[in-house]
Amino acid sequence: MNDDQINTNKMLIGACGIFCRACDHYFANTEEGAHLLNKGNIKRRVEAHPCMGCKAEDETKICIYCVGCEVRLCSIKQKAGLCTECVRYPCDKLKRFHSGLAHHREAEKALEENKGSTLEQWYALSEKRWTCPSCGHQYSYYEQRCVQCNALLNGLEPDLR
Repeated sequence: MNDDQINTNKMLIGACGIFCRACDHYFANTEEGAHLLNKGNIKRRVEAHPCMGCKAEDETKICIYCVGCEVRLCSIKQKAGLCTECVRYPCDKLKRFHSGLAHHREAEKALEENKGSTLEQWYALSEKRWTCPSCGHQYSYYEQRCVQCNALLNGLEPDLR
């Protein structure tokens, strides 16, 4: 893996613990995730505001849900790549965030499980977690079946709010 790929991979781990590569908004912009564009609500959001991960330098390339995220903005202000690097961890902002949607709760789990790991190790574990064990096709947080081989996946159950 070259330095550019390593830097890109590091950028796909949000300060809050979100693995951007598994997020529908990011993943739909990739070749393996293009099938998500068949879902009308995702297609409209992605076409209106394509996402390159919440750490993208160009804010027009950050998902509309993440660009104004108080946890993301705080991590920039605190110069913390991960919330676990902040002296206020875990703060009320982060606790509120992690009490939200299923992938937010998954991010909390990831932060705790990866304390002490390098970003490279974290990325590798996350990549393995969000890859079909049967065929190796990548998938996103809420997918239940692999689009490549139809295997049952360990995706998150969507919140019915």
